[in-house]
This record gives sequence, C-alpha cells and structure tokens, in this order.
Amino acid sequence: MKNVYLLLVFMMTGYVVAQPVSEIQKIEQLGLVWGLMKYKHPEVSKGKFDWDKELVALLEKSEKVNDQSEIEAEINSLFSKVNAKNPTFKISKDETLSLFSKNADFDWIDSIGFSDSVKDELHKLRRNKNIGNHYAKFYALSTIISFENEKGFKGFDRGVKSHRLLLLINFWNAIQYWDVNKYLCDENWRKSLPKMIFEFIDADTSAKFEIAKLKMTARLNDSHSYSVSNFFADSLFNRFPAFGVKIINDSLLVVQIANKELASKDGIEVGDVITKIKGLPIREYIDKTFAPLISASNQNNLDDFLGRGFIVRDNTESLDVTVYSKRLKSEKRINIGLYKTYETKNPEALYKSRTETWSMPKPDIVYINLEKITDNEIDEIFKKNKYTKGIIFDLRNYPRNLSPNKLANFLYPTRKQFVKVLSPYLENPAYGNADTDAPTSIISDPFKAGRSNSDFYKGKVIVLVNRRTMSNAEYIAMMLQQAPNATVIGEQTAGSPMNFQSYILSDKQEASFTALGGFYPDGTQVQRNGIKIDLVIVGSALNYDSDRYVSEAIKLIEK
Repeated sequence: MKNVYLLLVFMMTGYVVAQPVSEIQKIEQLGLVWGLMKYKHPEVSKGKFDWDKELVALLEKSEKVNDQSEIEAEINSLFSKVNAKNPTFKISKDETLSLFSKNADFDWIDSIGFSDSVKDELHKLRRNKNIGNHYAKFYALSTIISFENEKGFKGFDRGVKSHRLLLLINFWNAIQYWDVNKYLCDENWRKSLPKMIFEFIDADTSAKFEIAKLKMTARLNDSHSYSVSNFFADSLFNRFPAFGVKIINDSLLVVQIANKELASKDGIEVGDVITKIKGLPIREYIDKTFAPLISASNQNNLDDFLGRGFIVRDNTESLDVTVYSKRLKSEKRINIGLYKTYETKNPEALYKSRTETWSMPKPDIVYINLEKITDNEIDEIFKKNKYTKGIIFDLRNYPRNLSPNKLANFLYPTRKQFVKVLSPYLENPAYGNADTDAPTSIISDPFKAGRSNSDFYKGKVIVLVNRRTMSNAEYIAMMLQQAPNATVIGEQTAGSPMNFQSYILSDKQEASFTALGGFYPDGTQVQRNGIKIDLVIVGSALNYDSDRYVSEAIKLIEK
C-alpha cells in the first residue's frame, strides 16, 4: 500500500521515475531513428542536411545521456531541426500488401518503449511517400540501387568512437532498407545490431576495427560481400606455404607445389591430404577461424574462397597440421613453413587444368569452356557441330566475353523467361518488387532469352558447375538449364546469381552486396542455395579425379 501511495504522489507532483538505458541501447535507438529519417524524411532524403555530421554530433552529445527521457529529448530536438520549415509529408494509401515485405522491419517503433508522440512521428515517417533520391536511386535503365552520394566521411578517424559508429550505422541502414536478400541472413539483421555496436565500440585499435568490419559484412551471408579491405590478406593471414590445396569434403588435398625444395623440408608431396589444422578437424577449424570473418552465401562458396590458399595461411612462421601421406600410407603431425614470399622453383601439379576453348572428347560430343570464349567463336562452334549427340558447357569458371542470348538462340525452340528477379522498391524503402520487369524490356529483356527457332539444337545439353560457379556464371547456368534435354551436374554453386553493387563506407573503403534477388520462373530461390543440380558430384581426397565431371557428362550423353 505504501508503494502505491508513493507512486500516486510522484504522478500528482509531476515526477517520473527515470528509465535507465545502456550505452548500446541508446546508440541503437539513435541509429534506428537516424536511418529511418535518412531514407524517409522529405527533406533529409533529398540531401538538405549533412546527415553524417548530424549523427556524429548526436552520438557525441549522447555520451552524457543516461535515461530514456533524455534520449527522447535528443530525438525530438532532431525532429524539430528537420521539420523547422514545415516539410510536406505525403501519407498515401498503404500499398505494401502487394509488395515483397520479408525485409520490412518497423516493429522496433512500437517495441522499444518510445513515448506516444515519438512513435507517432516515426510512423508518419514510415508511411511518408514524399522522399528524395539523394542517398539511394536507380542507375539509369536499371533496378539496381546507386549510392553515388555516399563518398565517405571527411576527416574520418577510426580512433574516434563516434566515427566508427557512424560507419556501422550508415552501412547497417543501407542494408536495412535496400538489400533485398537481407531476409536470408543466418542471423536476423535487426537483432544483430546491438552485437555490432559493441564490436565497434570496442574496436579501439586498427586491428580490432578491421576485424569489426569483416564481422559486419560476414553477417550478410552473401558471396558478393567477401571483403572490405586488404587487412585480411595483408595482416591476419599474410604468410603462406610452398604448396596449394583444394578443399574436398572435410580434408585438404595438396594439388600443387610451387617450391619443391621448401615443400620437401616439410615432407609435403602432391597428393598428400591434410586432415587437421592446429589440432582441429578442418571443418571445425574453418568455423572457428574463418566463418565469422568471411561473407559467403553457403559453405561450398566459403570453401572455394579458402581453397584458393587462405585455409593454410596464417601470420606466423609455421602452421601446425596433421597430414596423411598417400605414398607412405601414414599420418603425421608437423609444422609446415609459412613465408611472405618465395621463388617458384621446380613446381609440380596433381593435374593439369583445362585450357582449351573447346574440343571434341568424342567424335560426336563437343566440350566448350565458357570462361574465355567469345560470341564469334560460339557462332563458329555451333555451325560446325549443329547435329552432334551432345554439348558439354563448362561453367566451373567466370565467363567474361559471352552474351548469354547467343547460347539461347541456338538451344531454345522459343523465347522464354529463365530468371525471376526481386528488386528494391524505390518509392517504399525496405520493400521489394517480387517480379521485376527489366527497364529495358521493351528493347531487350535480360530476364528472357532465345527466339522462335524450329531448327534448335536437338542433342543433349550438359552443364558443369561447382563452387566456383558464381554471379554471371550462375546466371548463364540458369539460362542453359532451361534448354530442352539439359542436365546440370556438379556441386552446390556460390548462391549469388545476380549483379553486385558497391557501397562506400565512412572510412572510404568499399563494401558490396548482391543487388537483386534471383529465382527460377517457378519461384525457387537461387540466392544462397545455388542453382538446381540434377546429378551431384561428390569428390574424394584420396581418389581425386580431375576429369570426373567431363567423364560423367560423356556417360550421360552416350546413355
């Protein structure tokens, strides 16, 4: 009864019990409000304020703030500043029911504990349609967002906490409102914000700061977001052995030796298999050491990145590994030497990579490596081999000189859609258009391919893919597998089939992420999953066969 009486006294006399907030909570609130205003306020979204400078000032001023009422006072002060000239808000009919809404996240407006007046202002911003394009707009004839006015923060100093937090809050909000694949993150993007705030507060050294940025982009689980600086290769993992490996299942196969003398000192030979690093099984070592720092759509793509050398790199002069010698049929634990540089000397390789543009492994079967082939070469190959039994298209690479429609014109009997695209909805940030029409569709629709062609190729079409099949290569693979008699064989691809876009961080480093969502016409998701595989190829470290993909393709054609 006494407690109730005291509460009534406080209420009658105007006293309010202070609601304390932690440092992370107040930064989170300011970051959420600042980001909503950046992209949804009539004047702020048009670039009428130096919005980065406003956030830095707000963060520094909030150092002395200790409770919720003081936080709201700062937020109301910001509202008053941007609304001083009575900007026009356009609150139109809610159209979000027809839009892709899995990325829309405005629940925080009501869940944080803001006063009714602050919540009303935030909801007005959320519903406002009178927004500018200073911070986000489409590139010409594109549905990809351009952040051309994000040029970094003048005088950025990573030693200043408010500058570090500016970088985080800027990038976090860009993803919050414009990354159409955000809903696919392993960890909810909104819920990860407090953790990232802590990491950036704690990042008071150059190394901690660079690691915080790596962890930030790694949380996107996007193969197009793998790097934000050279720190990973130049500092964390800047020494490497005299040999190269390939990750196969949970082992590392030594596939090449660059300096035989140095490798011999370690007792390493081509064909050896590394089963542990620092006493940990390979998969456990990857999950502990690399997964928190590298953004990858799936495990297979992470393996591809690490298999290019990083898995056996470190910043020390040696690395503890457990190796199975195929020749000696025994396992041993050794320390291999790591070097910053060495001379290539007496190199060896377990197998030779295919370098031919095209060939005929059998009289009636064509093999085409799409990495370097040109449109003119494709025309000539198709003319000469129009009536063959089958064609093998190798996409275990990245095609650079090829127009996808060239292939479809030869393979398709009719023009058809082969990809469905999710794009940002510019008029309503955080929402998306789930079935995007290409802006150039009247002239040429990049989401469709082929032509009416009764004389299309009648043989079997085999598409080879693996963990290196990424971005444009996945896009072409999706097109190829829509051809009649097409079969895709291999392993999970990178899971990032559409274009990427760049974003300049506050420290002027460049980050990137996949700009669009990629789906099959039936709605099957490709982002993160990779393309559909008809025949999965499972490798073996002890019995590795570099020609297995092509051999399996030939079997399918001859069946």
